[in-house]
Amino acid sequence: MSRRDSGSRTHNEASFIDAIERFSLPVSIAALLAMIIASTYLRLLPGLIYGFKYVNGNDPWIFYWLANYFYTHNLGGLSQLSHVDTFWYPWGRNFLKTEYLGIPWLSAFITKLLGKGQSFITEAEGLLPVIFSVVGIAATYMAVYSATRSKLGAISAASVYAFYPAIVLDKSFATYPGKQVSGLGIIALSLYFLAIAYTSSSRTRSIVAALVGGIIGGSLAWLWGGYEYVALILAVIILLDPFIVKPAMDRFYKHLAAAVGYLAALSTSPAVGPTYVYHSLGLALLAVLVVYFLEANVEKLHLERLHLTGTFTRKMHLWVVILGVGLLAAAAMSGIISLPSRVLLSLGIRPLTGVVPLTVQEYMPISFSEAMAEYGPVFFVTLIGLIAFIYDIVARGERLSSTDTLRVAFLVLGVLFMVASINEAYFIPSAAFFLALSAGTSIGALTSMHVSYFDKKLRRTYYKRETSALAAGVILAIVILGFAAYYIPEDYAALKLDAPAVTAGWLTALSVPTPNGASKIIVPLNNAWLAALNYVKYNTSKNSILVSWWDYGYWIAALGNRTTVVDGSTINGTQIGLVANAFTAPVNQSPAYLEMMRLVPNDTYLITYDVFVGIYNNETHGVMMFPYPNVYPVNPQAGVYAITYGLGDIAKSYQMLRIALRVNPYTGSPFFSNYTSVTTEGNYEFYQFPAFVGGPGSNVSLTLHTAIYDLMMYGISVLNKYGYFGTGAKFLINATSFTPAAVQYVDPTTGSLVPEPITPPSPLPYYQPVKVFISVPYAWSPAGSNVTYFYSVVVFLYKWAGAI
Repeated sequence: MSRRDSGSRTHNEASFIDAIERFSLPVSIAALLAMIIASTYLRLLPGLIYGFKYVNGNDPWIFYWLANYFYTHNLGGLSQLSHVDTFWYPWGRNFLKTEYLGIPWLSAFITKLLGKGQSFITEAEGLLPVIFSVVGIAATYMAVYSATRSKLGAISAASVYAFYPAIVLDKSFATYPGKQVSGLGIIALSLYFLAIAYTSSSRTRSIVAALVGGIIGGSLAWLWGGYEYVALILAVIILLDPFIVKPAMDRFYKHLAAAVGYLAALSTSPAVGPTYVYHSLGLALLAVLVVYFLEANVEKLHLERLHLTGTFTRKMHLWVVILGVGLLAAAAMSGIISLPSRVLLSLGIRPLTGVVPLTVQEYMPISFSEAMAEYGPVFFVTLIGLIAFIYDIVARGERLSSTDTLRVAFLVLGVLFMVASINEAYFIPSAAFFLALSAGTSIGALTSMHVSYFDKKLRRTYYKRETSALAAGVILAIVILGFAAYYIPEDYAALKLDAPAVTAGWLTALSVPTPNGASKIIVPLNNAWLAALNYVKYNTSKNSILVSWWDYGYWIAALGNRTTVVDGSTINGTQIGLVANAFTAPVNQSPAYLEMMRLVPNDTYLITYDVFVGIYNNETHGVMMFPYPNVYPVNPQAGVYAITYGLGDIAKSYQMLRIALRVNPYTGSPFFSNYTSVTTEGNYEFYQFPAFVGGPGSNVSLTLHTAIYDLMMYGISVLNKYGYFGTGAKFLINATSFTPAAVQYVDPTTGSLVPEPITPPSPLPYYQPVKVFISVPYAWSPAGSNVTYFYSVVVFLYKWAGAI
């Protein structure tokens, strides 16, 4: 093929290229090491600034719980994880089937290996995403280089893994061991060996490399559900290969070795097991292997006896692929192959049963423009690479060779994951990763493109670089590397503000006003949740069971050491529905849903939280507090605005209402339901959710009597009696009164919020306040004012008193 570095070259070109090649390897290695060092520093920032005492987010806390389990069980005890009563009361949880145990086991292993005590586990766990990222950057470079022999393409792809926010900021930094980006590093390493397998001319080396690549890919089943990616990668390679080169048994042995290694390693994971081979995508992988084997031996099948062609053709393979896709769809629809809701959503199929997947933010679709903001540069480079590939084949009449399979596979995978990420935001990092691979291979193909000419005098064929293609490849590499450099300050700015969620009340950095009327960015550190969990741990019975929204289940188990009815997973949609009903039913009906979960009074606690804005009068010492308001312009010209409340459970309450079927579950907007109200001021209208104030009165009454809203608003009103005043909140201890409120309107001339007091009903005799934990991360007094404004994180703890 003309773009290969094969055949003789002109003397001048050879001298020039040799001069470049002499320095290209050390330069590219130096660039790669510089990227790894810089990216490692960026990813370490949260740990360096906020320490490693607490891990970040949600899932890392179940890793922490499991790592402690493995540590105390001397890295063993797997069988006892088949039923753990601490989670999903009363059913318990089988961790062997519902969690990937690799990250917690590695955390415990590293802790023991270093001879550290159990307190080191959070540090070991917190460092894992940085370690996996180093592997991912290096392996991405090696995979692209092995596939293309292009150092420029390889360093371009590695820069995406190292610096693009779509990957860096998605749980791949210190204290936040996310499964997806950690797993992508393992996939990159698997692809490196597969690239060796499919580009090597040595049969033995190819088969061994394919086997190793498959084993590495299959081992991912211990870390993350992305092991399914590897099945997809192998299936795409096997399906594309006959379009590239005629099927042959030598190629089949490579495919078989990769698949065998993958399925063997995968089967060792208790979360997956051998059933994957015959009841999931593993069955599809076996099917494409069989198809390839038959096509490689089609001449021996004597199909001409059935009046069919007896030799292999690409047209034949195309029909086989079409038939296979139809059979796969039929198998999925019939249940022979199980596809989780996440996969269905990635295909743009909204599940008709189960509302929970429709309420999780990362399962939501995004627009094309949002996708381009995440990984636009690599997408456009991939697009140009695809056009160049088609031109190479169609316009120039070039023949494909066996090494083209990976290039085409990367292009296909990049497009597939781009589509998946638009249908479901969860796949954004994966799309960026696969588009990085396809962009790198595109650059490699362009910079290695050659044209041939025949010297009649010497009767010899010479090859020289396609100058325009080389220039295009270099320019595209500069674009990708330029964006990588551009993103470094953005990564730095974001990561230095990323404190562990439990220390910030799930809040991200806030822009807050200053006394002189300016604004600044703060990290809202507070101890409301830590104080609440500490209180639960030491001041409630060990038989106590906590009811919370599912986001906090892991915190409660790991830090509060108490049993939960839900945890940070969504494995039991029915129970999540019961919890949603317990929170969104009227207070007098809410306990019925607790009984459905076999809970008992006095040992059952409800915990919920949100962010409140407070106004402290320095003269009267009275305090008014309202949930954090989010004001949006709907039609400013007509004076129409929308107000939604909360940054915590009030903000999530609409999803609870959807799951509980108290509103239309397929309507994403919270407005125009029975929990919406309208307030007016002059010619201005403010549509509000929830309906704390305004009209119609029936909606406001329904809202104020709804359990989750009542527990919070009533909790504010009794802060004097039940308050725990944590970090930054000591000035509120002597407050004479606490009045819950909501926003009546926004002053159209100044933008000031005008609050309206609320009188919430008492949740007694159903729910008894136990403690209200308040922490104030920021307070300020405008110049010349006699009031202090403050932002507070408030956690409400109630006991089910027994009435029903």
